[in-house]
Amino acid sequence: MTIENDYQRLYVLQDLDLRIKAIQERLQEIPQEISLLEDKVRQIEAKREELKKRLKEVKSKRRDRELYIEKLEEQMNHLKESAQQARSNREYSELLLRMEDVHNQIRKAEDVLLEYMEEEEKLQKKYKEEEQEFNAGIQKIRTQIQEKEKEQKQYEEELQGLQERRRREIDALSKETRKTYERIHKSRRGIALAEVSGDVCSMCHIRIRPAVLQQLIARTDIVLCENCHRILIFRPEHETRVEGFAREVG
Repeated sequence: MTIENDYQRLYVLQDLDLRIKAIQERLQEIPQEISLLEDKVRQIEAKREELKKRLKEVKSKRRDRELYIEKLEEQMNHLKESAQQARSNREYSELLLRMEDVHNQIRKAEDVLLEYMEEEEKLQKKYKEEEQEFNAGIQKIRTQIQEKEKEQKQYEEELQGLQERRRREIDALSKETRKTYERIHKSRRGIALAEVSGDVCSMCHIRIRPAVLQQLIARTDIVLCENCHRILIFRPEHETRVEGFAREVG
């Protein structure tokens, strides 16, 4: 196995690792985005439940008020019957006072009942209008969640394929190159290679000594940047340019 073969595989390996890194970062973001969308669904549902609760409470108060008025009316009918059977003016006068008091209670209760009926009508109208908005909003968010889950699955499948390919590429490297690459890959946040641009390292932007450039061109060994300690590479189409810099500086 030659250094030239290693260099060719390093190009591929770095591209694979960059893609793997990008996918892994995206796979960390997607669950958080799904969680935020689920929170929005819960917020919409909570708002809907609060409106339903309020409507239920008003309906209950309205029914209670109706029952209360029915009891007052029964009481009024009983007082009327008693007044017709009164045996004295005093008894009759007392019954009239009680009837007046009950009448006032009925009037006040009916005023409150009217307020409950108006509020119930408004809440029913509001619930009917907002129910459509609630359902549309929830459906839209759930569609977004499904899209995120689909995206997540696609990335997971792609990641699995890339990792399998990476294993093949890394195993095909010579032992020393593999060891060097993996060490730098871990210590340099996944970027083990630094492309040479003219006579400058593209990662740390430090000029490369002519002797190092000549070693790189010779491709007899893996060459590291003396500053950032990444593996120096240059694309085949840039070889003539690199050679020119090596001659000029040398």
